[in-house]
Amino acid sequence: DARPLASLDVTRDRGLFRENAAGQIENIYTLKVINKTQQPQRYRLQLDDAPEFRLQGEHTLSLKPGEILDFPVSVASTA
Repeated sequence: DARPLASLDVTRDRGLFRENAAGQIENIYTLKVINKTQQPQRYRLQLDDAPEFRLQGEHTLSLKPGEILDFPVSVASTA
């Protein structure tokens, strides 16, 4: 059975962008993560091949079996 073990949808916040307290430009996204397994799972968020951007805040999610989580994420420019 090749059923996916997780599902991830990304929705960008309605605002164009904002400037954070450090003076960086950031965009806010909501991740909808679904654990499709019968076991608790941990997921680690990271940006690949994007050295000019970084994730703000928490980068690890823990979901119970079958849990659906809406998780806000901020991505800031380091340039």
